Amino acid sequence: MAAVQRSPWLAPLRLALGGSGSVLVLVEGPAGLGKSRALHELSGRPEAAEARRALWRCGAGEEPPETGGGPALLLVDDAHRATPREREWLRGVLERPWQGLAAVVAYRPEELGSAGLPLGAPAVSYPPGLAVFRHRLRAWGVDRVRRAASEVLGERATHEAVARLYACSGGVPQVVADLLCTLRAGTGPQCTAADVDAVGVPVRLAELVLSRTDALAAADRPVVWAAGVLGEPATRDELLAVAGMGLAPGREALLAALAGATLSEVSEGRYGFSVPLATTAVRERIPGPLREELHGRAARVLARRRPVPWTEVARHRKSAGRCKSWLRAVEKAARTAVEGGPSPGGDRSPGTDAGGAGGPGGVSGPAGTAAGPQRRHRASLGPDRGRSLPGRPRPRPAGGRSGSTAARPRSDAGQPGR
Repeated sequence: MAAVQRSPWLAPLRLALGGSGSVLVLVEGPAGLGKSRALHELSGRPEAAEARRALWRCGAGEEPPETGGGPALLLVDDAHRATPREREWLRGVLERPWQGLAAVVAYRPEELGSAGLPLGAPAVSYPPGLAVFRHRLRAWGVDRVRRAASEVLGERATHEAVARLYACSGGVPQVVADLLCTLRAGTGPQCTAADVDAVGVPVRLAELVLSRTDALAAADRPVVWAAGVLGEPATRDELLAVAGMGLAPGREALLAALAGATLSEVSEGRYGFSVPLATTAVRERIPGPLREELHGRAARVLARRRPVPWTEVARHRKSAGRCKSWLRAVEKAARTAVEGGPSPGGDRSPGTDAGGAGGPGGVSGPAGTAAGPQRRHRASLGPDRGRSLPGRPRPRPAGGRSGSTAARPRSDAGQPGR
């Protein structure tokens, strides 16, 4: 378990397993952060060697383990899936603990029936002598992702591959492991960012986000589709505008998506997917005509930002089938890159597809910052126009006049949606 040696509950757990006192550790972590692995590691700790150990998984139809006196390590997994009968049994154990009980209960906070209450309402009546702690699991940082990649890929793990792994997985250990499982089979001398992109969405992640989306009412799903098309955290008003929803129904839809853990508040006031790669799983399942409409509205929404992220606007206009306005946005994105650096939102990964998001997962982040602006804008141009990027010097024809139209100022100010 991460940082277990520094955890304040470790000393009380040791005492309890030695027969002195009792302790409860609530291990909290969203899907994929390693709760089951944490329980397994605790079971193998030296302190537990002489204690009675029991691993019980809620919601699996297993009979509760036997209880009794003496040192015991009770490991409870998936408490968020507990049936009413299982919750009642566990509440009884925790409300009447014995000397030597060390209970560790793991759960997904986003799937609790009562927010913040692992064993439901009302709150458990913990006795004064029970030491109660909460341990929150965190996503990995880039250094931990790099270590995992090195363990699996060895010297094949390049810096750009690690950066892409971190960006598209959000540092969720299970997603990193699933991606590396596929990358291990690669035969090239090095693993690149393009190799990571080619893996696509791991099955576990795709099924999780799609099942959560399907659990929403049909009227609420457009707000999730909007997040999938945008491919980046957005404000409430931006999401509702892209979804084509009014304030009242859109607010209810967003609340439902948050309550069902389909979307999360990624940063203050900005909503999206906790794992960036999930955007692809959602976007690919949107019916084509609806997806084009969503891209069209996304282009209009982003064109209202200041400064305008022309690279992103270009992607959305292209995906909406608006060729002329797409070319105008490409010209503006290229001009912005040449005159003053990349346009806002232009730090997407170079493998960006036409779906309005970077890479296969609609990912922005560390992986995207390594590419130069011209390389990024070529992704918006498409293969047929990358060699004649607006803003790039081209040979002049014999008459001395350039055939390029990029030098002629054009503006679609006041026409953000075209």
